[in-house]
Amino acid sequence: MPPDRVRLVGGLPRALLTTRDTGYRVPRHEGLDVDLVMESDAVIAGIRLRESHGGELTAHWQFVNATWHPPKHFSAPPVDLITARSESYPQPGQLPEVELGSFADDCHRRDFTVNTLALDLVAAADLCAGAGQCLVHHHPLALEDLEQGIIRVLHAGSFVDDPTRLFRAVRYEQRLGFRMAGQTLDLFRSAVAENCPATVSGTRIRREVELAFLESRVAAVLNRLAHLGLLARMGLTGARAADGQEACGRMSEADANRIGMGWLLLLGTAEAAPSTVGQALDLPSRMQARAEVFRSLLQDPVLAEETLSDLALARRLGPVSRNEIVLRSLQVYFPHLHTRIDQVMARAADPRPRLDGSDLIQLGYTPGRTLGRVLEELLVLRLAGTLRSIEDERAWVREHGPDMQAAAE
Repeated sequence: MPPDRVRLVGGLPRALLTTRDTGYRVPRHEGLDVDLVMESDAVIAGIRLRESHGGELTAHWQFVNATWHPPKHFSAPPVDLITARSESYPQPGQLPEVELGSFADDCHRRDFTVNTLALDLVAAADLCAGAGQCLVHHHPLALEDLEQGIIRVLHAGSFVDDPTRLFRAVRYEQRLGFRMAGQTLDLFRSAVAENCPATVSGTRIRREVELAFLESRVAAVLNRLAHLGLLARMGLTGARAADGQEACGRMSEADANRIGMGWLLLLGTAEAAPSTVGQALDLPSRMQARAEVFRSLLQDPVLAEETLSDLALARRLGPVSRNEIVLRSLQVYFPHLHTRIDQVMARAADPRPRLDGSDLIQLGYTPGRTLGRVLEELLVLRLAGTLRSIEDERAWVREHGPDMQAAAE
């Protein structure tokens, strides 16, 4: 892999060449973006890198690409190795047909002008001369668009060929503080009006939305997608849809369930049933079921009350007291409940012994509905902080259990 036949492309050249203060912060899920394009076989280059330096290699044979994960002691990010290629789309929305090509071909297949920048690897190793002097391939408008903060497609059929670019255009806009060029925005709106996203599989559309959930300005991305009509095409509209989008903006970047929470917040505030949207996007059935539960909780007006009692909150959260993703989603949707839901989760996870069904049978209960209702009430009182120990529970059962049994008879 001679260095004079390798180009540095993607986000890193864009960052090196920009002179605009965009306030850009690399999304947590992306890290440092290192993409290398070569006119030779990138998979073979990756194999040689692994043999000479160690690490792990993931090959993507369909596109003759690979990702090299350096050894841990390198303290280096993954490197995407890309074989220069041309792409053609046999049908709108389908994955492209790939042919090996030149650096120029690889430049022409890119989504936006600001992503066509390619730096000579040897020259880029000495940036004292300035990154601009290392530039060897780019669209004629790339540098001007980068300077002015413009997102521009390379040709009129770009969004039709690959409708996932609609989502990427919005993510770049909001992440970089850029804006779409006038003609690009017209093409965007036309593609949405013609429902071009319908030519792409639900799985691919779902992944694009999930990338939005991982953006640092997720609410701005979702608001823009809604404003331009993309979320409506997915059935994610309704009187409370904007509330769900804003709540996504309150998710923490440290949340391990960020993607799942994002789906609950969007599906739970949409007019369409979660199962309708979920099936179209190939969402797992478990996620659809959680969204149904979350939606029903949002429809309870009591949760919006600032004066909600601990007991009333515990009654509503009892059935989901072990469902962390639902509870975390409720926290960001109802900020006034954040601390109190933390308390509910802590009480639900308390490892101290509690009464169970066998304990109640020993106390004289018979298996049946009454026993189940007593257990449910014990859980509610435990989550509310009323019953703090197994002794408290036994005392409560002795005092109130006979009345519950009598009422059931």
